[in-house]
Parts: sequence; C-alpha cells; structure tokens
Amino acid sequence: MGRPKQEHRIPFSKQRLAALPVPDKGRVYWHDTGQPGLTCCVTEAGTKTYYLYRWVLGHPERIRIAKFGEVSVEQARDEARRLVGEIATGKNPQVERVGRRGEPTIGEAWEHWLADAKLRSRPQSIENAVSKYDLYIRPWEKRRLSTVTADMVARWHSSIGSKTFAFPARAIQRQRGGPAAANHAVILLGAIYTAGKQLGYRGDDPTEGVKRFEIGERERFLQADELGPFLAACESEPEPWCDYWPMCLWTGARRSNVAAMKWRDLDLDRGLWFISGEETKNGKPITLPLAGPSLEILKRRRVENRSGSPWVFPMNHPCGHVPPDLDQHWQRVLDRAGLTGLVPHDLRRTLGSWQALGGSSLQVIGKSLGHARTASTEIYARLQTDPVRISVNGAVEAIMAAAQKPGRKRS
Repeated sequence: MGRPKQEHRIPFSKQRLAALPVPDKGRVYWHDTGQPGLTCCVTEAGTKTYYLYRWVLGHPERIRIAKFGEVSVEQARDEARRLVGEIATGKNPQVERVGRRGEPTIGEAWEHWLADAKLRSRPQSIENAVSKYDLYIRPWEKRRLSTVTADMVARWHSSIGSKTFAFPARAIQRQRGGPAAANHAVILLGAIYTAGKQLGYRGDDPTEGVKRFEIGERERFLQADELGPFLAACESEPEPWCDYWPMCLWTGARRSNVAAMKWRDLDLDRGLWFISGEETKNGKPITLPLAGPSLEILKRRRVENRSGSPWVFPMNHPCGHVPPDLDQHWQRVLDRAGLTGLVPHDLRRTLGSWQALGGSSLQVIGKSLGHARTASTEIYARLQTDPVRISVNGAVEAIMAAAQKPGRKRS
C-alpha cells in the first residue's frame, strides 16, 4: 500500500476539519498531529471520513473509523487509540471485523483492494479498475469468496471474451468485452482474491487455473487513404471532439493524457507539453514536442478559453474535462469517415507508424511516444524494414536479370 503520496498535518478540531478544502479531483488525506495514524480523507465529492493508517502484521492497513460529523474528534482519537492497542497485541482489526460478519464477500475484498490501490496507483488506473469491476464483477459482489468456483470463473471469462456476458443495460450498445477485456477482468478478480486473503480468507483463488486468451500485437493504424476522411469527419464533430481527436493523432499521446491536458503544462512558445509522472503509465515524467497542427489547435483554443478553465478540453462532466468513456463519440467519427476496424489507441499507433515509415529510429519513436521500454516500440521495427526490403528485392532482381543474359566466354 505504501504511504500516501501527499501528507498534510494539522491538529484536528471540529472547526479545522469543517474548513478543509475540497480537492478538484481524487482525494486528499489530512493527518492529525494529536494522534499518530489518525487521518481524515477528503474526497472531491466533499465527504470527510476518519481512518486509522497503520502497519499491521507487516502490511499497511487503512481502517475506517467513521464519517466526520458522526463522531467527535475526541471520539475518533479514542477509537484510533483502541485500534492501535489491538494492533499492539498482534491482532488485525480488519480481519476481526470481517470475522464477526463471517467470510469476506467479493464486494468487501474489492473495497479493501480499492482502498489500497488509491494510495499507490494513478487515478487513471483506478478509473479503469472501477469500470471493469462495475461491468464484469459487481454482479458477484455479495457472494462469499469461497462460493465462486474455478468452473464459474472459466465460463465467466469465456463469456466476456465472446461478448455473450450479460452486460448492464447501459453497456450493451457499446459492444463491451472481447479477449483482452476478459483477460483484464480475470487479473482484477485475482487481485481481489489476494486482497481477500489480507482480510483472513484462507480458501483457493479460482482465477489461478483459468487459461487466458492469447492476444496478438495490434498493428492497425490510419493508412494514407484513410487520413483525409478521418480528419474531415473530425471537422464536422461538435466541440470539443473536433479538436480532441486530431490532438490525439498529432501528439501520439495516450487519450487519457490528452483528455486531462492542462494549460499550465503547456509551453506554446517553445512548442512543448510537460506530462508529470503521476499522469503517465510508467510513472515517469515526459516532455512531448508539439507539431504545427497541434500548436494551431492549442493557440486557437487558448484565445477561445473565455471561461478560464484549467483544462484544454473542458466538459460538463464530474471530472471537468473529456471523460474516459469515449465509445459513442469514437464510433460517430468512424461512421462519418466510413472507416471500420479502428480503436482510439490506433491514433497513437498511427503517429509511431508514420515515423517508422519515414525512417525514424526506434529510439526516437519511443521517445516521442513516451515509451519506457524498448519492447513497447519494437512493433514499429517491421515498418522500418520496408525500405530495406525494397532495396534488397531490387538488387536480387538485378542479379537475376544479369544472370539470364548471355555472358562473354572466358578466354
């Protein structure tokens, strides 16, 4: 779990906690200087909750006490001291709580996993996990962990892969599922069972024997005859999609990063975009150059930004910007352009592919796409061999043609 990334320490009082600011996104943990381990979590929704953050039997635990207002600060401190006393005797209060109710359910194990993940994972990773849980796992949330068998998981995994899973009504039209989604769902369910073991579950993990679908490397990108129709379709899109999709193409950035692009992270004079490590997939900060079309879009949008929004692509959505669920908007663009077989991530692959076709080295391509590992860029090596293949084929044809001509007799 690790310690919270950002720590604020104050002496807790009713007045101070009532005045704590609400974060624009995510949650912030405030730590009491009067009682070690006592924290108050403030979410973007404005809820405030007391927790005890403590290492228990070699593992970090965050133990819920009560919501702010349900108990006084002194009562929260007393409960924190009581829990610390239990921990000192070798007990795990989390396990004791679950034990009183019986074996943990999938929903309880999920909540434990989520509390851990929120302390050490990127917000985008958390959003993806919550989305997967809501779509695929939530129907099982009231089941005790031991009631889910390996056979059930195998059939569930297969149904997601074949898109025959009974998705929630709101998701049916989005064509959810597929082999990759099925594999990701099994991985998340396995993580939930690991969290369940931290709550005292001693049974088997039914995901361990499930055979995953083999997923090949995707190589699809926009071809020369598809670029024109795609960009024309984008021009017909409403705000902000008319600029959002081209920006994904021109920068080659992950769509989540483009969606959450902030004005403060841009240097338009030098044509640079700075993405912090907290927002990148590999956790390392990257700097991306902005090409001509992307700079034109950004300069125009900055002039048009009369609302003073910090986001480049603001929207009336709880997150304040382009949301992570883009399926219906993406499909509309494809329908306008008359294109099929493309997913949003193919825009990122398009930039890298055209760089490879232009002769750029894998190192340069990886740098421009923010890849931390060279393996992520090796998919473009095939495109780089095309000029070499043309040259080799030409030489072989010349050799064969020369070999077929009558040669001069040796003297």
